[in-house]
Amino acid sequence: MDNPDKIINLTKFYFDFKKYEISEDSITFDINCNGDERNFSEYIDQLNLIGYTAFTDYYDGCKLIVIKYSKHGGHSIIKIIMGIITISTIIYSGFIYDLSYSGGTPVKSLLGGIFFFAVPLMIIILFREFGRYIAFKRSGMHYSFPIMVPSLGIGTLGFINTSRDQYKTGKSMLFSGFLSILFGFISSIIIIILGFFYEPSVLIYHNIDYMPVNRLDLPLMSTFFLNKIIPAASLKPPMEFAGYSGLISTALNALPLGFLDGGLVSSAISGKNQIYLSIVSIIILLTLSFIFPFILILLIISVIIGIRGPAPLNNLIKIPKKAMITAATIVTSILIFTMVPAGIQVNHNGGITVNMPSYVIVNKNWHENATLKVSIVNHGAGRITPQFYIDNLSMVVNNGPMYINPGGSGTYNISIMTYNTNLSGYKDYKMLIYTGMQTYNGTLKVYYIKSTPTMVSGNYSNTSSGTVVIGAMVGSNITLKISNNLNYTMNLQAVSISNGMDIFKLTNSHIWENITASSNIFGNGIMLPPDHSINITFRALTPGTWIILFYSNNTSTLVIINVHAVHKRFTFSFFLLFHQQIQNILQAQYAHDLQGPWGAYSQ
Repeated sequence: MDNPDKIINLTKFYFDFKKYEISEDSITFDINCNGDERNFSEYIDQLNLIGYTAFTDYYDGCKLIVIKYSKHGGHSIIKIIMGIITISTIIYSGFIYDLSYSGGTPVKSLLGGIFFFAVPLMIIILFREFGRYIAFKRSGMHYSFPIMVPSLGIGTLGFINTSRDQYKTGKSMLFSGFLSILFGFISSIIIIILGFFYEPSVLIYHNIDYMPVNRLDLPLMSTFFLNKIIPAASLKPPMEFAGYSGLISTALNALPLGFLDGGLVSSAISGKNQIYLSIVSIIILLTLSFIFPFILILLIISVIIGIRGPAPLNNLIKIPKKAMITAATIVTSILIFTMVPAGIQVNHNGGITVNMPSYVIVNKNWHENATLKVSIVNHGAGRITPQFYIDNLSMVVNNGPMYINPGGSGTYNISIMTYNTNLSGYKDYKMLIYTGMQTYNGTLKVYYIKSTPTMVSGNYSNTSSGTVVIGAMVGSNITLKISNNLNYTMNLQAVSISNGMDIFKLTNSHIWENITASSNIFGNGIMLPPDHSINITFRALTPGTWIILFYSNNTSTLVIINVHAVHKRFTFSFFLLFHQQIQNILQAQYAHDLQGPWGAYSQ
């Protein structure tokens, strides 16, 4: 040990000690267990000037141990590399988000991503670090920037503290972690509110590959606080989403793991028992990483740096109980209400009621788009902004409110871009409605009319391109002649779009078969050669409008049959007819199986 006398004289100035012991690498002083925080901080600064530092311990009384001070770069190279990578992922995430959100050009989206996502998120980061800077200066420590953790989708997952100086007291460690979390939380809320008022959410949902909302929910505080002011929406404006990214990274950093901000707070309060909280935090991060894999980056770096939080140089000076309770309560609350839970809020329909048609009909001969009206009732406790998405189709929301208040409703007219689809027959599309707190899953059938030429022929008074309208009476036979006017064999299909009507089809064995709603009338289809036709006979026993779509390959025809009720004196006879046809179905099934269910085609 070099200069032991100088160290002993310096120690006398700040501490009362009974005895000391000099070894090759250290000097150990027996000191009074009641120390002064300011004196200890000044003492450490003076020791650092001559190349030494000190820490306290408790065994056989209170000890002050002076050792050689080994300076290190505080992982400077790692900080620079991770900082460059993180800034790059922030800019890239903003670019991808804005490109999907606004649908603009790449150059415009790059500028939009920088100014409306990257810059606000960097403001949150700097504000968080300003809180840490205040804590460091208050404790007489030299501030150094932490290790940044990158993430695609939200830009960053937060920071890992690797201070150049050791924390002098538990109080300094507590305030360093606490102020960083608090300042990050406050700045994120401010950016969220500014982002909402600057640019409201859009009504069309775009799928963004790396967006965590595709895998994680919004923070819980959205339910309890934010949605009272700001409508919940899955796809936020870029600036508002930057605020949510700040909240997510703040929540992850509030976990009581190692050298994270929450790890500093928990280490200051629980000491060596903090290791158990770190294990719990690792389990939480591992669970979330199955849903949002980039969290593994934060977990791996945290484990490498150390899952046991730092220990202060002076652990004899106790942190005021009130300060510990206040910090623990606020940090725990922020952790709970800003954490993004998996599968708690998203993918349930309980908060909204959606009324929309189950199908739409599109006439491809007129190159038209499909239109539908969707009504939404908000049963939740906060405002919502519904956002619509149809798989493999683009759309335009023509009108409707930007948000729906609790207990309120909104009606939206939606145009689906079907004019350029080259389809005939029908297709099921997955339709989703996101509100940020709920997801409605539905199916929309789109029936395509594309008659080139018409497949249904006959002397009908009301016909148009690809559509035939027929009038009929309840109980009367309706015979349709289906012709193949193409130069190739068609696989004729027919689907019923009726609802709540009793419709029957006459088979080749003269048996009436019931047709259910949305059923495929011809099963696997009928092979109809060119220049051939087939007659199909139907009968309706209840009044209403029955719609049938005949289609094959690249052609389709829609038949609308308006079935009218007859005078009451015929009701009993129709009941007898209906009863007789049911008996025919039951008694002649065997003949039906032998002869086949379809009428033979004719030339």
